[in-house]
Amino acid sequence: MAWENLACTELLTGQAGKTLALDALAKAGLSSHAYTFGKALSQGQRRRVALARLHVPRNRTLWILDEPFIGLDSGAVDALCASMHAHRRNGGTIVYTSHQDAGPPDIRSLRLVGAG
Repeated sequence: MAWENLACTELLTGQAGKTLALDALAKAGLSSHAYTFGKALSQGQRRRVALARLHVPRNRTLWILDEPFIGLDSGAVDALCASMHAHRRNGGTIVYTSHQDAGPPDIRSLRLVGAG
């Protein structure tokens, strides 16, 4: 189930399990899918479960995200951008890769262009 996926990861890092997982899923807009098995989730919902880890409270100032906007609908992209804004306002740093023009417009970006 989605909450178990999140809780297991958090237990490995020493965090409490189910309550934090359910809260993080709620913040990611997945409360109604908390008890859904992962294989029954859409690609976007699975991606949002993975990104829900960002909502688990812990003292991590650096977020490294690889293609975080892939598979997300526009509402989920907006929610992720809001989370990124909040993290930055709280003094956090974000490094992410993207082939899309998604992401918070006020975050400095570096475009790398390959040869060829």
